[in-house]
Amino acid sequence: MTTLHFEAVPDVQLLGRTPGLVVMKFGGTSVGDTDKLKRVAARLVAAHHEGAKVVAVLSAMGHTTDELIRLAHEVSPAPHPREYDMLVSTGERVTMALLSIAIHARGYEAISFTGSQSGILTNDRHFDARIIEVRPHRIEDELSRGKIVIVAGYQGMSYRREITTLGRGGSDTTAVALAAALEAERCEIYSDVDGVYSADPRVVSLNLVQPEDDPIAVRDFSLQMSMLDFLHTQYPAVKITLHAGELTEGLVPPETLRFHIRESIRTGHASRIGHGADVMYEDDPLALLREMAAKKVLVEIALSSNDLILGVRGARHPLNTYLKYGVPVALVTDDAGVSRSTMNAAMPLCRFDGSLVAKTT
Repeated sequence: MTTLHFEAVPDVQLLGRTPGLVVMKFGGTSVGDTDKLKRVAARLVAAHHEGAKVVAVLSAMGHTTDELIRLAHEVSPAPHPREYDMLVSTGERVTMALLSIAIHARGYEAISFTGSQSGILTNDRHFDARIIEVRPHRIEDELSRGKIVIVAGYQGMSYRREITTLGRGGSDTTAVALAAALEAERCEIYSDVDGVYSADPRVVSLNLVQPEDDPIAVRDFSLQMSMLDFLHTQYPAVKITLHAGELTEGLVPPETLRFHIRESIRTGHASRIGHGADVMYEDDPLALLREMAAKKVLVEIALSSNDLILGVRGARHPLNTYLKYGVPVALVTDDAGVSRSTMNAAMPLCRFDGSLVAKTT
């Protein structure tokens, strides 16, 4: 007999948030069958009984979403985007209704909401919609009535009142977005614990993997920074390093050059950034440089990849400017997949005359 355990990631108190309001997110394996659903119901009831205002965000049971995707592609090699979202969003709806039934069976009040009923408004994209606003009024009303609120993750409603899905990992996005909108005291992401790990499975890293100039990365940059801002309120001691400013003219729209580094520091709470090559294109760059120096934000300088990828070299490179304004810098090698360079290859790009200075020839 398999024993299911849960591990929150992690339970940390927030200051300045709504006392007692907790958002708990359970993934597909945690609600993989009715027995597991009953155990999740027991956990939610226990938290409610202890006085918490409980909002649960659920994924589809087990591999339901994969099966729905398989069925869609069995019918058509290129499923219609709207109908695809209508189909795959049903998995979470099944889970939310079953969990609500299980809580009612224990003698407690619960209510289930779809993403649209929860007030999660998105743009008009399918497969990977972006949340543009959360209006959790119905959730707040039901919490005030003493009910446990259950929300279908991974989905929302576009401004055209169409069902949309948020892409893989969308249930985590739902939980964090709701926690921020509700000013929750805690946001807990639950996972099954199936053994002993060689490292802490709760917080190893958060990795947002995309080139900074990718259209989706450009589109979602501010959203990702706001998510980091929320996570920082939960884990203020965790240091954040971000890839910011590996951009130049012609690579992205001009307005994109005006804020990435600033938002990475102010909203994303980065104490260390990679590249920072476009700092002089930021709004009020000199004020930003003084702020970086005061906060001791370290900039990783990758001279050879800035040259190879961006064409930023010599006098155009802001290394000297960073040094002039007292911003900490660290000379780094390139990513292994770019040019497999070493410090021996990077150092000839500089000369040392009492300070590190970028070559201008």
